[in-house]
Amino acid sequence: MIISVQWRPLSLRQRREKRISEVELKSFEETKYLRRMSELNPNIRRETGE
Repeated sequence: MIISVQWRPLSLRQRREKRISEVELKSFEETKYLRRMSELNPNIRRETGE
């Protein structure tokens, strides 16, 4: 089995990481929080915007 992997220079990865918007950061933090809450209490139902 042969696996092909492309390595990007570190500078490109660093630039990409800096482009994370404030909205993406808040969304990530909210997702992390909700995941943690569901781990603490798996019986709770999360409200969705539906």
